[in-house]
Amino acid sequence: MEDQSAFGVGSVDGYGKQGQQGQNLGEENPTDGSNTKDPFYTMPGVLHFLQTEWSKFEMERSQWEVERAELQARIAFLQGERKGQENLKHDLVRRIKMLEFALRQERAKFHRLKFGSEPPGGAAIAAATAGDATDGDGGASPAVSQLLDPEELLRETSAQTAATKAKAKDGRQLIRQYLQVCA
Repeated sequence: MEDQSAFGVGSVDGYGKQGQQGQNLGEENPTDGSNTKDPFYTMPGVLHFLQTEWSKFEMERSQWEVERAELQARIAFLQGERKGQENLKHDLVRRIKMLEFALRQERAKFHRLKFGSEPPGGAAIAAATAGDATDGDGGASPAVSQLLDPEELLRETSAQTAATKAKAKDGRQLIRQYLQVCA
């Protein structure tokens, strides 16, 4: 391809660089005998280079925007998933607290029915359930447990502790089964 533009005469590659045609770019042009140098770039070559670089830039920008949109969608999905997990956790914690409260009340109720008095540590149970009580099932005062003989209280506590540990173990297993079914 021959370029007959105002910049010079000679072959032009795709980016406007003129071929050397047997000469170095820094040497004089032997064809016309003047001291002018052949230009390194031509106007069509520069324009072609700018157009290709602009199209590359636009393509990279559009790819970046697509990737950005995909990552934003992934972030939104993961945030929704996290929010769902937090809601599930909150619900399960609420259920566990409700079951623990009901278990404490049933144990206290069973002890009152069986022994006619508050369970040992009844003050702690009463204090723990005082804010949570909804059924108004108050029973005897915590002072009743303090009227018992200390030896008798120790025997009752030992027997109750063994029974309570077994029931607590069964209760925990039952709660695990319920949670596994719900999950």
